[in-house]
Amino acid sequence: MTPHQYLEQARAIVASCQLCFVLTPNGGEVNARVVQHLKVDDDLSVQFMTSRKTRKIRELTRAGSLSLTFLDEAGRSYVTLGGDASVSDDPALKNALWRETLRPWFPDGPHHPDVVAVTCRPRWIELWSLSRGVAPEPKGLNSIRLVQSPTGWKTTVTSPPDADEVHRLESAGVSEISSA
Repeated sequence: MTPHQYLEQARAIVASCQLCFVLTPNGGEVNARVVQHLKVDDDLSVQFMTSRKTRKIRELTRAGSLSLTFLDEAGRSYVTLGGDASVSDDPALKNALWRETLRPWFPDGPHHPDVVAVTCRPRWIELWSLSRGVAPEPKGLNSIRLVQSPTGWKTTVTSPPDADEVHRLESAGVSEISSA
């Protein structure tokens, strides 16, 4: 598959999930929690809302980055995105992202001063899905990793067989697509 085809597979897996895990670094540990993602762009930038008083905001503000993991249990597939994170108080953005399903956590709605929007712009994407044919050998032990470069996405695997060997996917050589 080409990087573009892998991106399409990642988009499909993410679209099948209503929730995702947010992972943030914290002094040598990783903290995880579940959020409802509210918007996913074509470039797989993901937005969600939270309170500025949460541990995740402290951690992602300190680190400047986070990871999001989407698990499609029925399809036995996953996607993890890692990238730069930003926090916004913009009322227009918060209003655009708002869903009534968030009211139990934010009873005063999107305009409460503690409510913020978080955007994660991926620098790398990891995906695995046996049912979708995204499972490099040995099946189940490696996944596909897309890494953003100045010229587009480059495809690798998470654990090449030999550090000096370039792992070959179905199309020989390094695959990439333009980021434009």
